[in-house]
Amino acid sequence: MASATYQTIRIPCQRDQPTVLKDVLAKDKTVTLHRARDIRFELGILRDGEIEDIADFASVTVSVKRLEERDGPALMRKTVVNASFDNDSITTAQWEAGTHEQVVAAFPDADTALPLARAERRKFWLSITAVTTDGETLALAFGEVWMIETGAGHNVEDVTDLTALESASDERETDVTALQLSANPSGTGSPEGVVNGNAGRFYLDTAANVIYVKTTASGTLTGWAPLGGV
Repeated sequence: MASATYQTIRIPCQRDQPTVLKDVLAKDKTVTLHRARDIRFELGILRDGEIEDIADFASVTVSVKRLEERDGPALMRKTVVNASFDNDSITTAQWEAGTHEQVVAAFPDADTALPLARAERRKFWLSITAVTTDGETLALAFGEVWMIETGAGHNVEDVTDLTALESASDERETDVTALQLSANPSGTGSPEGVVNGNAGRFYLDTAANVIYVKTTASGTLTGWAPLGGV
């Protein structure tokens, strides 16, 4: 249900096939995110226009990524588990009336303060996926979204800022294994020499307990930069 204290975005999703994103509160127009503001995504999972039983969903995830890196790491990500769903009592009429939703994914303002390249708005890629209790991943909805400036916080085009956001989002949602860490095969304190042989984006120096992240120049892998200790 919408509230004046945060931005509410209400998105219908299709279980049988992924749909293009639309916000029913904005009369089904393109989803627009307000930068550096609390954002609440309200989701309804439908089939043929009717609320669908999602008891077999283990979780639902809302992710925001760079538009040019749709398969890359998320700048914003929120996973909602089955225990938090409103699946048993919600009706199609309640969803259409805007009084109930099956899944709520809420992001605080700190998570939504993405760099906009000193512009008033910028496009990102938003996807909504589900993982079933059988381990199957389903795409529910996806598409381009605008993020617009609200005047809160700094607004820069800084690759370091975006990389830090990607890392922070991963850290909140995953464990070290999911970060695609690979131990230094040589056991030395430097990742040099394994740049081209390491398939992961991150590298764990087991001797110094330091995480490195791949660095690039014009899209070409150039080396590793220390991201922080573990």
